[in-house]
Amino acid sequence: MIEKRRKLKSFDLCSRSKPWLRKSCILSTFNKFRPIPVRLGPSCPRLKSLDLRENKFRGSIPESLGSASSLETLFLSGNELTGLVPSSLGDNCTKLQFLGLATNHLSGPLPNSIGKCQRLTHLALHNNMLSGCVPYAVQHLSNLACLQLWRNRLTGVADGLDLRLLTALHTLNLAKNPLEQKEGLERYLARYLPPTCQVYL
Repeated sequence: MIEKRRKLKSFDLCSRSKPWLRKSCILSTFNKFRPIPVRLGPSCPRLKSLDLRENKFRGSIPESLGSASSLETLFLSGNELTGLVPSSLGDNCTKLQFLGLATNHLSGPLPNSIGKCQRLTHLALHNNMLSGCVPYAVQHLSNLACLQLWRNRLTGVADGLDLRLLTALHTLNLAKNPLEQKEGLERYLARYLPPTCQVYL
């Protein structure tokens, strides 16, 4: 059935959605899946909005999801997803404005390819197990307004990350991470982020 949805532009499977706003002919099939279908991205190249929040999906986010290159909003929060954040999302889904992968079991570093999503305004990756540093490539997200990274395993920000380029940022949340040299990081953020930006460490 997925293969027949190549012209699909919006797909909402969020458990909180109003039933009368759903397309039940699609939902009745997709609700049976536990991993995110590998064919979903390649079969829906025109898909602009995908909301799969709070559905107990398991397994990894397939790299092939990046084939849905028209995506502007992608919400996979509140599932049981594991593994890495696919680099293909940044490499191919450059029209993304909202990316929500929070409250899963994702691990490893945030891929540098995320810097290619220059239309991104909201990035929510909190409550996972992401490690390493906030990557250098984040500085290319000049439209980013909200960056939620709290409750992960991040240790700091990458050397050379120029936060002065994030002129639209109004919220940066790094709380509940094992941040190294926290006091120095706090001074650095206060110096270079917009004065209106709310910072949580």
